[in-house]
Amino acid sequence: MKLKNILPVLCFFLLSFPVLSAQRCGKTGFSLLDDTFDKNRRLLLSSLASNASDQGGFYSASVGQGSEQIYAEGLCIPGAEPKDCSNCFNYSSNSVIERCRNQTEGLIWSDDMILCMIRFSNRLFSGSLEMEPSYNLIVNGDIQVNLTEFDRSWEDLTSHMIAEATSSSSQRKYYAAEAVSLTSFQNIYLFVQCTPFISLRDCNTCLSQSVRDYKSCCYGKKGGNVNRPSCFFRTNTNKRGIIVGITVVLTLVISVLLVLGYSLCRRRKASQEFATERSSMTTYGTAPPENGNRLTIRLFEPKLLMSKVPWTRSNIYNTCGCQNPQLKSCGCFEDLKTC
Repeated sequence: MKLKNILPVLCFFLLSFPVLSAQRCGKTGFSLLDDTFDKNRRLLLSSLASNASDQGGFYSASVGQGSEQIYAEGLCIPGAEPKDCSNCFNYSSNSVIERCRNQTEGLIWSDDMILCMIRFSNRLFSGSLEMEPSYNLIVNGDIQVNLTEFDRSWEDLTSHMIAEATSSSSQRKYYAAEAVSLTSFQNIYLFVQCTPFISLRDCNTCLSQSVRDYKSCCYGKKGGNVNRPSCFFRTNTNKRGIIVGITVVLTLVISVLLVLGYSLCRRRKASQEFATERSSMTTYGTAPPENGNRLTIRLFEPKLLMSKVPWTRSNIYNTCGCQNPQLKSCGCFEDLKTC
């Protein structure tokens, strides 16, 4: 299908989750007395942001020699604007350097406006399947459907998604996004993506394990994520879903900052008088709630009205994939407009 058919689904994933990021660092460090590695790391990660627009959402490079050599990859969600991808790379690079300051390896999946991943290491990892570290995010609430019927639809749908992302029949896709109807009043949105240098078989392995992990931790919930170095899985049934459960240990700083921010906002709101209803508080990094809700409804209602029966293979209405033939020299998502 044309790219325009998948954009509402991708926009849903960009809009419906709050700003959140989680980092993972390696177990080995480097000496602070020798900062050559750190300089190379900062130089390389800064190049990810500056080259995001040229590489179509994926960039892989290395710098340095010997023990100071470092490798890095950056990956954005398909369809992201180059400027948004660059900003996400920049934010994520700074975050992972700060979090993994003295480590030779670091990984971050960030939801700062758009979804992106940044990774660095002192070892060559591009093209290798890596399942760990992994972490899961859970959306609050249970789905309001018969789980027996949902189970059959879920198995068919996730199998179809993985097949779409790893199909070798015509194009190597590495991602799939779909929105389907569970009932006349509830829908499910799914998105899967692999890093483009791994093989189709490894992509299948990574996504299949992520689906199993999601079923173990979050099955029957309204949605969640399973994040790995080599692949990403996300699902949600609520256009305004809020992540409330995190099944991995994140830094305590995130929780403290959220509490402090909320308290400060409440105090500011109590001390100010608003002349009109248009004077409203906005959270940095997200759309104002009223604008976000209106935008999501505008994006999805026309499509949702088209599908009012339980899911079948024939009523999938949003799916797309893409491959650039020159995968190793330019980004896998460079030719998305030709899908």
